[in-house]
Parts: sequence; C-alpha cells; structure tokens
Amino acid sequence: ENTFNSLNNLHTLILSNNKLTRIDSNTFNGLLGLNVLSLDSNSIEYIDPEALRNSSSLQDLHLNSNKLYDIPAVLNEVPQLQTLDLGDNQISEIFNYSFANMQKLVGLRLTENNISNVSKGVFDKMTALRILNLSSNKIQRVETGSFDSNTNVMAIRLDGNYITEINALFDKLPNLVWLNISENLLQWFDYAQIPTGLQWLDIHGNQIAELGNYYE
Repeated sequence: ENTFNSLNNLHTLILSNNKLTRIDSNTFNGLLGLNVLSLDSNSIEYIDPEALRNSSSLQDLHLNSNKLYDIPAVLNEVPQLQTLDLGDNQISEIFNYSFANMQKLVGLRLTENNISNVSKGVFDKMTALRILNLSSNKIQRVETGSFDSNTNVMAIRLDGNYITEINALFDKLPNLVWLNISENLLQWFDYAQIPTGLQWLDIHGNQIAELGNYYE
C-alpha cells in the first residue's frame, strides 16, 4: 500500500507482464498526475472501486489480458479517460451503468471476452467514441439503436461473433468509414444497411446467400 505515494510527478506507469492479482484502494495513492497506466498481461481479478480516486486525470488505461469478469467500477473515477483496453478478459455482460462516466472516451477495446448481448443504452454516454472493438466475443444480438448516440464513431469491429442480423444498426453513424462484421452468421446483406460514407467493409466468412439494396 502507498507504494507510489511520493511520486507526484509520475505521468506514465507500466506494470505489464507481472503477476498482480488485485489492485487495492491505496495501491496508486499519490499518483495525482498519472496519464497512462498499463496493467496488461497480469492475473488481475479485482480492482477496488476507489483505486484511481486520486488519478482523475488518467487518459489511457490498459487492462487487457487479465482475469476480470466484470467491467470494473473504478472507471467511474476517471472521467478524462480517452482510451480503454479491456480485451482478453472474462467479461460476459455490459450494463447501461458500466460506462456511465466515459463521455471523453475515444477508443474502447473489448475484444476476446465472453459478451453475448449488446443492449441499447450501453454506449449512450460515449459521445466522443471513434473506435469500438467488440470482435471475438460470443455476441448473438446487438439491439437496434445500440450505436445511435455514437455519431462520431469511425471504426467498428464486430467480427468473430454469432450475429445473425444487423438491421438498422449503423443508420445513425454518418462518420463510419471502417466496418468489420466478418466471421458471423449473417444470412443476407443489404447495402442500404450501411452509411454511404463507408470506405472499408469486411463481411467474409458469413452465410450470406443474397445481396440486396432495398432495406426499409
């Protein structure tokens, strides 16, 4: 506890590839100017909700390749966060309150988890979001309207899931230029489902038997 208490000027802390299993409330006490925190490739199962209460200026947080089963509540303490990597964990559910304080988040990586459903409202607070990676999960359904508040998003990865239809998912995304929905279970695809400004599209490895341009 209080290991870093005297390092008030530290702005980057890299603790990757260690054997950490938990982050307690006092672990990062004193790191008032911390901007970048890398905790990837550990065995972290628990992060105290107040572990980053003194690091409210944090902008980049890397928690990929750990053993987290939930979106950590500690995210409520870092409203300035711009990039968040939670890839390669054991997260199975995301709720409307999971990212309630993420208004400035630009990049979110949730690849290689166990997420099975994406509900409308989950990403509503992320109005600055530009890159969203939900690839290699177990997603069967993305509720219509789930991305409607993310009008600044430019790239979405949904590849490597079990999605069967994408009706009206991307209608409200005028800035979307990059979309990967390959390796899913789509049986038909309508070009009218995607924004006209899209520049890169990957739909390989589905079960598409018909292409159309008549979605209503």
